Formats: sequence, C-alpha cells, structure tokens
Amino acid sequence: MTYMKHTLTVCLGSLVLALLGACSSDNEVPQPGKEEGHRVDIVLSGSPAAGRTVGTGTRALDVTGNPEKVHPELENPRRVQQILNPYLDDMAIGSTVRLLVWPAVKNSTDDKWQRRPNTAPLNCTFVVRGDADTHFYYLRPCSVKADGSFDKEVGTPLILRDGDWIIYAASPALPLDDNAGLKLTNGQEYMSSDWRYVETYPTYFHLEPTDEDVVQMTLNPVIHQNARLVLSLYSENEFISSVDLLNAGIQVNGLQPPVYYNSDEYSMNYTDTLQTTWGKKDESLILLNKYITPVRIRHQAQDGSDSIVTYHAFNVMADILPTDATSHPLNILFSGVVNGVPANFSYNLNEKVFRPGYYYHYLGKIDIKEGVVVVDWGFNSWEADVDLNYNESQYEDN
Repeated sequence: MTYMKHTLTVCLGSLVLALLGACSSDNEVPQPGKEEGHRVDIVLSGSPAAGRTVGTGTRALDVTGNPEKVHPELENPRRVQQILNPYLDDMAIGSTVRLLVWPAVKNSTDDKWQRRPNTAPLNCTFVVRGDADTHFYYLRPCSVKADGSFDKEVGTPLILRDGDWIIYAASPALPLDDNAGLKLTNGQEYMSSDWRYVETYPTYFHLEPTDEDVVQMTLNPVIHQNARLVLSLYSENEFISSVDLLNAGIQVNGLQPPVYYNSDEYSMNYTDTLQTTWGKKDESLILLNKYITPVRIRHQAQDGSDSIVTYHAFNVMADILPTDATSHPLNILFSGVVNGVPANFSYNLNEKVFRPGYYYHYLGKIDIKEGVVVVDWGFNSWEADVDLNYNESQYEDN
C-alpha cells in the first residue's frame, strides 16, 4: 500500500477540506481560545474516572454523557445488557479515534438533544493512551497517517465554550477525502457510535462555568461495525499431527464490495451502523493471520452422559463488511498443508446475514477417510454482539 507523505491536520473546522486544513464558514463550529472556553479531556467508558485526571496537578470536573437526553434516530432502540458483551469500547492503547463535535440543539418533537443541522463539526483525531493495569484510558490529540494509524502526538486539547454538545466517535481515524467521504473495505476493523443501542448513542453533555481546571468527559462506548468471521480447524485423529496454510491462505469469496460513504460536510453518515448489502461472488479476501488456541468440544456418550475434551485448533479470523448471504453464499477456500501434504477444502456459508457488530464462528473437524483428508464443518457458536478484539488469554485452559 502506498501511503501519503503528509499527515492529517489534528483538529479541523470543516470536513470538506479534511485533508488540506481548516477553513472558515458561517456554518462552522467555532474553536475558541483557552481563555474563552473549557479544556475538555476525554476518557473512555469503563475507566475509573472518579479521582483520576488525565493531566497531573489539575482539578477536573467529571462529566458523563447522558443517552436519555439524546433524540433517538431509530425507533425502539435496544439496551446493551439485553444482547451485548459489556466490553464495547475495546479500543487498545495506540488506537486512533476520530471525534466529530457538534453543538447540540433540542429536537422540536421530544425536546431532546440532537446535533445542530447544517453545521460542520469540529473534526479531531486522537490516540488512546492509558494504563492497562488500572484500566484508566484516555485520549491524546495526535496526527494520523494516510491509513488512519497513529503518527505522533501533536496538536491542542479540545476546547469548547459553555453550552450543549454532542460527539460522534469512530475508530480507527480513517482518512476522509476532499468531499468528506470515507471508503471501507473488507479486512478492516472499524468501530463507531451506533443508534441501535441506547448506550452507544453519540455522547451528549452540557458545559457551564466552573472553577475547575478542566472538564473530564466520559465518552459513550462505541461498537464494532464489521461482522467478525472466525474459522477453526481441529482434529480428533491421532494420525493428523500438523495443519498449516499455504501462501494462498484461506480465501473468502462473495463478500460485500468495498463501500464508499459519500457524505457531505454536515452529515457524516458513516459514524453509525454500517449498511448490510448483497455480496458479490468475485469480491474476495485472503486470510493469513493464523493463530493456535485450545478449543473445547463436547462429546456425548450413548448412555446420555457427556464430557468436554480440549483440542488445539488452527484458526483464522477476519473483519468483513456486513454481508447478506441468504441467496449468494460466502465460499471458503482453504489452501493448506495437513501432515506436510497440500490439501484444499471448500465450504459454502449460505442462508445467513452477517450483521455489523456480530461474530460468526465455524468449526471444522479434519479427518482421514479411506486415505483422503476431509473436513466436516459445523456452526459452533450462536451469533451475538461480542467483544471483537481477539485476546489470547480468553482461550487459556482453566
């Protein structure tokens, strides 16, 4: 991949010129000087913010986003605890985050807060910093490279005037084009605010005069917008001693093609649920990120008793764009090596919708039948909204 040599401006007043610099317009959010407003430090939800501050020697007023005061853009949103793993904003230290900050106004129908129409937001990029031992995570201003990865800590803190504000968040801070558009591809992790769940609403908060040095605002959680596909291969056959990939890896065909969110300087429609569309058979992704983990298999005896046996599984995983495969299946082509001998397997995942923020785990048992290596596939786990950051420790034997 060829990277642009320049970096993005840290905090811009307009999205139209997001790659070029800030510009002036009557519809832009003003960015006041420090003497005119509050320095707002951002901490991530789940951090023990009480009694902790991002800066040393500073006094902080803690402010938390209130989803109950936000005008919902979808009817009947669900609650996180109904369906979600609680680890939502699992942005690792070093991840980049784009914050879009709008002044908030009340909606005329329900008197709740929404972003001001026809207003370009402040567009700021940050990096996640913190302490993994204390679970205190916060954002620092930074510049990002052309692929959205961290470049260097640079820029001024977020400074806002008294009033009402609403923040939309997305991670990583992928680059925007000159028209404030964004391109997303398969194999690319992406998280954002989401109107499907109350807890993942954009963050609304109110600022008023205070004697504290800074306002420390807790950002609402974000949620993955990809579907995560996990493929695991294991064997109960004692004569199968090794499994590996050829250079061709595992190919997934039939995915949603790369999508371009053609926004404008005001809407930013990609800071919400990604669209699920039909896949195309020629849209493919090569998976090479293999790892080995234990997998627990339940065996049931003829007398009705069961036991759980642990095997080592060969795994690959990928973040894919949400894809409707109810009529056109996803085709999985495994190009690997079993006991040092090349082996190819194919499997179709059909009549399935791979939705944003869900994971899908397929388990394949490798065996030898009549001298031929075969794989029996099965859908191992139910679909659920889950923590999509792979953590090897979760697979350790108890």
